[in-house]
Amino acid sequence: MDQYTAVQQLVSDFSSYVSTGPIRVVSHYDCDGICSAAITSCGLQRQGISHTVTFVKELTTGDTEFLLQIPEPTVIFTDIGSGQLSCLEPLLETHTVCVIDHHEPEKESAVPQFNPHQVGVDGSTAISGAGTAYLCMRSLQEENADLAHLALVGATGDIQKDDGHFFGINQHILEESLQRDIIEQKQGLTVFGRNKRPIQQALAYTTDPYLPGLTNNESGAVQFLSELGIQLRKNGNWRTVRDMTIEEEKQLIHGLITHGFDAERIIGDVYILPNGWELSEFASLLNACGRLEEAEIGRQVCLDAQWKRALALQKEYGKTIGKYLRLIEQHTIPVQQSDVMTIINARDAIHENMIGTVTSIYMKNTAPIVGIGMAYAENNLIKLSARVTHVEDTEYDAHAILADACERCGGHGGGHSFAAGGKIPRSEEQRFINILQEEFP
Repeated sequence: MDQYTAVQQLVSDFSSYVSTGPIRVVSHYDCDGICSAAITSCGLQRQGISHTVTFVKELTTGDTEFLLQIPEPTVIFTDIGSGQLSCLEPLLETHTVCVIDHHEPEKESAVPQFNPHQVGVDGSTAISGAGTAYLCMRSLQEENADLAHLALVGATGDIQKDDGHFFGINQHILEESLQRDIIEQKQGLTVFGRNKRPIQQALAYTTDPYLPGLTNNESGAVQFLSELGIQLRKNGNWRTVRDMTIEEEKQLIHGLITHGFDAERIIGDVYILPNGWELSEFASLLNACGRLEEAEIGRQVCLDAQWKRALALQKEYGKTIGKYLRLIEQHTIPVQQSDVMTIINARDAIHENMIGTVTSIYMKNTAPIVGIGMAYAENNLIKLSARVTHVEDTEYDAHAILADACERCGGHGGGHSFAAGGKIPRSEEQRFINILQEEFP
């Protein structure tokens, strides 16, 4: 049995958990969690089931009391829950509960789950939380097949594309989306905002890959484009990359390569969503909403509302990430680096919600395989983010590294093989660093 069919069979009895309302949907606050919530909410709405959506950063044993107070009789967790089953088990006595997730389950539990790991499918690379939610909602009615693009946005936000390509069930969902004309695929520059932003902003807002002298430097981008002779305006309006002729785009690509940028990092498959946004750009927009603690705005944007506020959040987010990256470039934030590992110890210089994104961007432009970001968090804790590059070619596992080190420091951690998160007490800061340096000299 192939992976897609296996997960389809797994979710086939999902309808038994949504036969009546009202329902509370509790979802993670990142891009994948936002897409998971949007898909689930839309599916429930089409069934005429009343529901409310709540977003959370994490679930710990300290949240059990909050969960027990949820007034709705049914609670559905999306993109969160499998790694926190101990927190959810008390709800079984008071609520109908189910979990739609793709993270590795914490343990065997009586909590009902719809998780690809249950049928031997790797949720780290093959399918996202949004993809799992999509298959659950599609099991309710075929009409929900039109939500496939949000499954791909969630997968993109969860870094499940490698060199621009999807794998496993994500690839199956992509192929279905192309066949149904839900999304459009083309080859071109993979800069940020190619369809929606002026050309100079598309370069300035591109952080993956990071373009020194151009990223977060709009005036530098204007100068670069002017030197190439590329026209920025037409009839008084700013031109986008989409507006460029084939020859102009080739000229820009040649200029970037001449400038020292890797052609493979700036050219690839470009996917256009029904709303006209490029896939990666829309994922970043949702991530901005979540990281700036307005995940509900992101959910509304998925349903084609609240665009003005979401765009303002995206602009603020881009500037903030750029500021943090410059602090690292200027050595204001200390970076410790060995042959294998990079440790970015930001302390209070980077917000805890942003340390994962900053670590991801920084690691894509450095040699070491393992990256650890550290930032001070509330309640005298340290937020940790681990990233492993080229995960398919390495023995290193972000989940295992962080889970072990956090446990030894009195904290908790987990996630996927390529990306994980955790928290430890601030008093354990140096001990945590020492543990990593001993294991990865």
